[in-house]
Amino acid sequence: VNDPAEAQRLSVVKRLVDYSDESPRILVTSMQAVLTPLADPRQIEESTRQLTLGGKVNPQELAEWLSARGWQQVDTLESPGSFARRGGIIDLFATDWERPVRLELNDDEIDSLRTFDTVSQRSVQTLTSIDLTALQRLNKNNRRSWLTDIVPPSTWWSLVEPQELVDEGNRLATILPTELALQSEELFTRVYRFPSVILSAIAPTSLEATAHLAVESVERFTGQLDRVCHELDTVGKDQEVWIA
Repeated sequence: VNDPAEAQRLSVVKRLVDYSDESPRILVTSMQAVLTPLADPRQIEESTRQLTLGGKVNPQELAEWLSARGWQQVDTLESPGSFARRGGIIDLFATDWERPVRLELNDDEIDSLRTFDTVSQRSVQTLTSIDLTALQRLNKNNRRSWLTDIVPPSTWWSLVEPQELVDEGNRLATILPTELALQSEELFTRVYRFPSVILSAIAPTSLEATAHLAVESVERFTGQLDRVCHELDTVGKDQEVWIA
């Protein structure tokens, strides 16, 4: 359950399908991440329940629900994918949360809902509600999706050096589990259904519009952030600056 990479992917999927102001407008990813399957949004919805201040919860039913999805019941909460019970207090740490959440119950009613620090046990933030997702580990028997299934049809894809991406995809095909991973040929078939931009040092043969950009190598600043900021302020005055 406690897999940081899967937790990050889960968080991204939930934000992408949310279609709110918090949904990411730009997503930078890698070939490996795009070839790796994501949890199906329908499965995420089925594995999510909302905890609301003043709402009802059955502690025993909640514990059984979490255990059935691979969560570990512990005495003291430390890592994601675990929960703890002490009387009318339930501590939860979902894999896509930055901090654990503590529920204080009055019988079966949520009387207090807040995030807390696992070391000091002090409260950090009071909440009115939060979504709790307890997703079973992804395997070949689960419903799966890929990024191309989740992003809106109007999404623009920017491919940096496509031939290098193809080579990387072929290399990954020998590493990633074939029953789970998407093959690179299928990936590009899916991607090219979307509007796309290709960035390449050598212009590919294309019937689409081509733009030639003047590009120069820049000095390496090796972590000197003050110099970077000064350089951007100087050369980017009254200009829109993009950093890639």
